Amino acid sequence: MNRKVLYGYQIEDGKLVPQPQEAAVVSRVFTLYLEGKFQWEISDILNAEGIQYSPDCPAWTKFKISLTLRNQRYAGADGYPVLIGSETFQSVQTFLQKKWGKHVHRERPVSVLRETLRCPCGGRLKRWFRNFFSHSSLSFPNSSISGKSSPPHTTVHSPMIMMSSCLCRICPPF
Repeated sequence: MNRKVLYGYQIEDGKLVPQPQEAAVVSRVFTLYLEGKFQWEISDILNAEGIQYSPDCPAWTKFKISLTLRNQRYAGADGYPVLIGSETFQSVQTFLQKKWGKHVHRERPVSVLRETLRCPCGGRLKRWFRNFFSHSSLSFPNSSISGKSSPPHTTVHSPMIMMSSCLCRICPPF
């Protein structure tokens, strides 16, 4: 998020206190969401009005709105001053729950393999992504090359498994 202090707050005399303009924006985000606006619509409204998120990263996104709506600190958690009443916060959480349901964790084949497969040299599998659309894969680390992270040398792809030889210079090809 590129902020040192949570949006809506500032440090004053060594204490965390509400920042009035930002606190009003946080309150507005909750109000707009309860009025039925989508998260992307709220971000578009704030951006159109020239309200900056931070100097380093001024644009609001639906992800920043989502994080704001889910952040319990705005309701006073973790010793933060209350910006959003607990009733309003709970109403938003209920609405989010109805809209999105509970997040269902799916067990992926790669996750299961990571715990069971090992390189003959004892190396653990690591997960690598080439880009967003590529299949999940696990790779044995190549720690013998100057101690730096290097491209995978033994890879397990999911759902189809392919393996190449380990290049740790200890293991035979398999």
